Amino acid sequence: MPRRTKAQLKTLKRNRERALEKLIARTGQRVCQICGREALPGRGFTGHHIDYEKNIEKLLCKACHCWAHGMGKVWTHPFKEKYGRDMAPYEFARAIVRLYEEGK
Repeated sequence: MPRRTKAQLKTLKRNRERALEKLIARTGQRVCQICGREALPGRGFTGHHIDYEKNIEKLLCKACHCWAHGMGKVWTHPFKEKYGRDMAPYEFARAIVRLYEEGK
């Protein structure tokens, strides 16, 4: 796979930022829908699709988005701090289920 140029990377970043701004404007929410972190500039927030057909998307922080896709390699996560190492995955799973149920 060829490497991307600086101009291409800049365009990708700008497009991601615009998509995030549109999601925030559309939903009116500025916090992660799972852990409650505030969406501040440069904090790594993203939209997570709940339903592609209905275009239902939720705002998630980078840590929650990684956990939602089964890549929970983020060591400092609010669920670990709040519930402890053993209960964090269970409570996170409950939060994901609630998120999907709201999207129906």
